[in-house]
Amino acid sequence: METANYHLLDTLTLSSITGIGVSTLKQWRGQKKGPSYLKIGNKVMYRSDTIERWLDKSTVGTTDMEVVHEEA
Repeated sequence: METANYHLLDTLTLSSITGIGVSTLKQWRGQKKGPSYLKIGNKVMYRSDTIERWLDKSTVGTTDMEVVHEEA
C-alpha cells in the first residue's frame, strides 16, 4: 500500500493557513468556488496537495517577480 503524499486539512486549519474566513470557505463551497474539498461523512476536508495547486493557480505574476510552478 502506497503512502499518501498529502495530508488532510479541516476548514479551520485551512482558514488559519490562508487567512480566508471559515464563513467565506463555507460560502465558496455552496457556490462551487474555491479549492476542491472532500466530504467524509459530515466532515469537510481539504487535501494539502489540492490546496497547493489551487494557490499556485491563484498566484499573480508581477514584472519584478517571475512565477515558478513546480511540476509534479
